[in-house]
Amino acid sequence: MTKTTGETRSRRVFLSLIGGTGISAVAGCNSHLIGQSESSVRTADESISVGPDATGLTDDKRERYTDRMAETYGLSAAEKIIPDIADLNRRLQPGLALSNLVWDDTQSLTVTNSSGATLVESDNYAALYENEQSSSSTEGHYVYWLWSCARPQEANELRELWSHIDVTGGGDVMVYDPGGDVSDNGTVGPHPEKTGQDTDEFAVRWTGEHDGLQTVTGSLSERRVDGDERGFEWTVSLACAPNR
Repeated sequence: MTKTTGETRSRRVFLSLIGGTGISAVAGCNSHLIGQSESSVRTADESISVGPDATGLTDDKRERYTDRMAETYGLSAAEKIIPDIADLNRRLQPGLALSNLVWDDTQSLTVTNSSGATLVESDNYAALYENEQSSSSTEGHYVYWLWSCARPQEANELRELWSHIDVTGGGDVMVYDPGGDVSDNGTVGPHPEKTGQDTDEFAVRWTGEHDGLQTVTGSLSERRVDGDERGFEWTVSLACAPNR
């Protein structure tokens, strides 16, 4: 389903900043789930539309969200919410100069069985920052940060976890990370059906067969001509199946 974000939209709580996983790329290409019958795989997804007036969460909500993620998934997973600028410069784009946090928000997903019992849950965070790297007076540059974490219940396996930004208006996706597949309890990489400079979108996706905790991070840079109203859609998705 799609919801419209106004001044502040917080179904859950919040957090802060960026880091990356994988390889950067400047060009890119519903989910392909490995070796599963259609009846055995259960999915959930949700989208929100973010307009130019949307801002984000308060510092207090950010701190409480980070603390809750540490309690839910452990400190190691929660620490990936915090930005590593040096790592981001290496993976996404050298010389990044992040300044104002323009917007951020969270989404949670739950996959249930036919009886309503929870099979897997995910928590997802996205943030948008101004990037002062460019000296152009006619363009605005931004960086998006994506973080997702999930852990299936007993007797179930995580099959797919992704987070997607679809830029609207005149925004141009410049670079995204990861730009290729890397191994992490499965495969992490750009979603081939939801990533491309020609369509100005990027999704970081994990796929595999994993019955433990899984964290996924990704980032992309965007360029907009001054005066172009910022807008995008953020979608998260989750899939699981019974253990083989």
